[in-house]
Amino acid sequence: MNKTDINEKDLIRALQPLVMGNLSQRVIIRIPKSIEIEPHHEFSINKLYTSKLSCVMIYSTTTEEENRLEYQKTKDKVEENKNNQIDTIAALIHIMKARKKLTHNTLIMEVIGKLKCRFMPSPMLILNRIEYLIQKEYLSRTPEKINTYIYVA
Repeated sequence: MNKTDINEKDLIRALQPLVMGNLSQRVIIRIPKSIEIEPHHEFSINKLYTSKLSCVMIYSTTTEEENRLEYQKTKDKVEENKNNQIDTIAALIHIMKARKKLTHNTLIMEVIGKLKCRFMPSPMLILNRIEYLIQKEYLSRTPEKINTYIYVA
């Protein structure tokens, strides 16, 4: 590992998929055979390795630390999306409570105007939250105009 001048962590990540699997699937053989790759291990080409394919796919592996970081990023993103949805619902209710009756386009523009300092809500997100509030009977559509909403609760 010292001879390559490659960062040890990156080198281990690159070598891992090459030394894993059955003996016939290993492109590189390591000595001594162990689960973890250590700096003192020696590596050599597996002369018994053959493949009928002209192009061989070797999938990279991830460490447990990378999995934890990826999980945390996903969890943070989901939490952010939940907060955005809650903020959108709160803005919709606040606007409709004050105005009582609004057309669809006016409501969309007011919600975007209210939330643009925190995040830029998509019209699709706002529409989904409007439908949610109609289901929960906080809002309803007017019978005469389908694109006009009335605050109910």
